[in-house]
Amino acid sequence: MLSSILTVISILPILLYEYHKQTKDTYPNFFLLSPSNSSSTTSTTTVGKYRNTNTTSMRFSFRHEEQQLPSVVVPTRDSSQDTFDTIKSTVPFFPRIERRNPLPSLASLVTLNSPISSGTHKTNSISGTRKDSIIGNVSDLLDFAIIGFAKAGTSTMMQYLNQPPISRVFQQEHCHIGYDRPEVLVPELYHALRKATFSTYTPATTTTTALIGIKCPRNIDDSMINFSTYFPHTKFIIALRHPVHWFQSIYNFRVHNEGVPLPHPNLLQNGHVKGAKGVFANRVRYHHMLGRLGKTPLTEDRELSLIFHNATNLDIQVFYNNLLVNTGNKIFLYHVEQLPPSTVGKLPQSFVTDISNFLGLDSTTLQLRNNIRRWIPGKKISSLEMQQREALKINICDEEYRPLRDILVQNGKISAQWIRDYFLHSPDVAIPSGKAFYYFMEQWSLDPCLPHKNEFKIK
Repeated sequence: MLSSILTVISILPILLYEYHKQTKDTYPNFFLLSPSNSSSTTSTTTVGKYRNTNTTSMRFSFRHEEQQLPSVVVPTRDSSQDTFDTIKSTVPFFPRIERRNPLPSLASLVTLNSPISSGTHKTNSISGTRKDSIIGNVSDLLDFAIIGFAKAGTSTMMQYLNQPPISRVFQQEHCHIGYDRPEVLVPELYHALRKATFSTYTPATTTTTALIGIKCPRNIDDSMINFSTYFPHTKFIIALRHPVHWFQSIYNFRVHNEGVPLPHPNLLQNGHVKGAKGVFANRVRYHHMLGRLGKTPLTEDRELSLIFHNATNLDIQVFYNNLLVNTGNKIFLYHVEQLPPSTVGKLPQSFVTDISNFLGLDSTTLQLRNNIRRWIPGKKISSLEMQQREALKINICDEEYRPLRDILVQNGKISAQWIRDYFLHSPDVAIPSGKAFYYFMEQWSLDPCLPHKNEFKIK
């Protein structure tokens, strides 16, 4: 009897694996059974036919009913009749977070089992043992976060928005939220705010604080639940880029920093290839990542077929594990091509006005500059190392990478269609210079390495 039980247990992983292979081309209709941590205090909100739970730890157990994934057809656009009348032309004024004045003591916000010295919170490491925990309301400590996507101008935006005394952005990536360590970030935000008090122009006696921001492009991957729990009003700034250009940039960036060859690009469709260093084509499925922000209904079959195009069961489970529900996070979505192409340039005044409105800055008293410097991140290496690593980089327009470009362009088509038809209809989503943004986004359906007529003209 015991031997029979052991035999069944030993073959169970094989059976599950075979089942997953057979069902990976379908999307399941998930129904929440229960959070895995039954001791958590949670509130449940219905989103269409799905239920989600706001809690610090979103680890669910699921059952599902299989449904065939509807085929996705991207229709041909008739650009001769496209006047862009439906595109958002201006960014509304979103008031800034109401901050408590004076701030409560730090000890009332987070347990301080780690020492604090010179205004800096000392911890063992982000990946080390958790020492502290958040015990108070910290939702007004972080005004905005640049959360994605990598290699799309996030470092440039980080530097641009660091304009004391109006706004302050930490000049290194702060990924504590993405590493599930938000309690490490709280003291740093707190001390930054204590240093950021300044007098406004009128009246001179009124004091306020600078906007406080962080940058971490990986935050959009796996930290949405921590934002929902601790920073539900923080504004998100998200940068986009043509998927083909994005892949070449991040592939060559990894080669430059790591100094080792990556697998052949045509093998990097998903993230399960050994040695890929996080470089894979499906990472640029913008619709799958932006859909987690909870700004669209997620009830129509058409929207779900776009969101879960070519998704596996695991992809869908991860999506709902990280779905935000009923949060107040506003979103500023821009395209890297909207930034000046040269190293030093000027942003169009319309862009400056739009991002100022988004951040809640009164343009009559607090004005952001329009000068901007394009930042090119990467390790500094010797000329010999540079020469060796340049030989490992790719030109994605080479013909051998055509199969990969086809996948990236298909991802771009689906993303552009979902963003246009669903995401941009949310009142919480803002885009700068709407017609320009729309124009650049439509190019995702074209292979930039091939000659083609410019089908999407702004009228």
